[in-house]
This record gives sequence, C-alpha cells and structure tokens, in this order.
Amino acid sequence: MAFFGDRLGLIGATGAALLLSAVLGLGATLLLALFRLPLVFPLIAATGAACLPYLYLLRKKKKRIEAFEAGFAEAIDLLARAIRAGHAFSTGFQMIGEECPDPVGEEFRRCFEEQKFGLPLKDSMLNLMERIELLDLRIFVTAVLIQREVGGNLAEILDKIAYTIRERFKILRQVRVYTAQGRLTGYLLAALPIVLGMIIFAMNQEYMKILFERQVGRVMIAAAAVMQVTGFFIIRKIIHIKV
Repeated sequence: MAFFGDRLGLIGATGAALLLSAVLGLGATLLLALFRLPLVFPLIAATGAACLPYLYLLRKKKKRIEAFEAGFAEAIDLLARAIRAGHAFSTGFQMIGEECPDPVGEEFRRCFEEQKFGLPLKDSMLNLMERIELLDLRIFVTAVLIQREVGGNLAEILDKIAYTIRERFKILRQVRVYTAQGRLTGYLLAALPIVLGMIIFAMNQEYMKILFERQVGRVMIAAAAVMQVTGFFIIRKIIHIKV
C-alpha cells in the first residue's frame, strides 16, 4: 500500500483520480465481457464505473461545503466578539482557526497564514471565497471588503450577517424537509426502469435481446434513456429551491 501511495503522491490528486477512473472503467468492461453480454451493457458499466471517483469527489465537496455552512455563523459571531474585545481583524481569523472545528477553522487558519506570509487581506479573502463556493461566504467577504473601503462598525455588520445566515440556513433546512418526498420520488422513478430491465433480462434473455438485436429496439432504448434522463433533471429542477 505504501508503494501505491508513493506513486499516487507523485502523480498528483488529479492524475490519481483519472487513473482510478480508467482502472475502474476497464475492470468493469472486462468483468462483464466474461459473461458475453451485449456490447451496450459493458459500455454502460464502464461509463458508470469510470464516473465513480468523480461522483465521490463531488459528494465530498458537497459535504464539506455543508459542514462549512453549518459552522459559519458561529465563526462570524466569534470574529465580532474578538473585534469588540479590541483584537485586530486578522487576529480574529487566527482565533477562528484555533477554536472552530474544521472545515471552518481550517479555511480561516489558512487565510490567516496567507496574510502572515505577506499576502494582502483582500487577496486572501478572495482565495477563501474561491475555495468555498457558498453564497453566505460571498456576502461576508463582500461586506468586509466594502467596510474596509468606506468604514463603519464592523462588529455590527458581522452581527447582521450572522443573523441573516442563520435565518437562511433555517429556511433551507425547512425546504429540504418539505422536498424530501419529491427527491425520493425522483430517485425511484430514475432507478425503477433500469432495475426492472435487469431483472427481466436475468429471467428471460431471449425476450430482452430483441431490443438489442433489432434496429427499432435500439431506437426505443435510446429514446427511453433520453426521456428518463430528461425527466430526472426536470424533477430535480422542480424540487431544487434556492433561498
């Protein structure tokens, strides 16, 4: 394992993800080729297996942003208290990095270290905004940069931002609860035809081979796949409510 870890470290994170995608896609293709299934099944399996690392990274990114969003309001409150106590703005970043859990503490600690090594505050905060794609963070960065240009009570501004973030977060959680049934329905409708087709193919291959051997069958499969994907994204668009 150490050997592979060293090699992946040399390749880099992006290269490792691409290599893993290629290995999974090739492995799935060879595995299904042993069962002498129609060509469409190995192709679908290879595509799905190759997308797994990308989907995993997207899920990790989403979980990280959600964790950051959950603790962001508390971090802003801590920063406001530090400013009221007479600490410098950059020192407040250091306190957030030391006292808040990750990923909030990690990101603000990195922002503080960038300033400590000579990067301007504006650039370090813009870097933070690029790493975390979150509307609340964009509001915070914009408000702080404007305050440093025109002046004002920064602690009061931070209190209002923290209150706004908490209210948005509360509404977002309520919306997710209300749309939970719609999301479940979308996932079930997307998976049902695929699972049912696999079950029928396993029970009666001759019955299902007509769809793959005849031109009209292949056209029907392509049309069904397009409509299935279109319907899934329409349902996803309906239940995705921005707050």
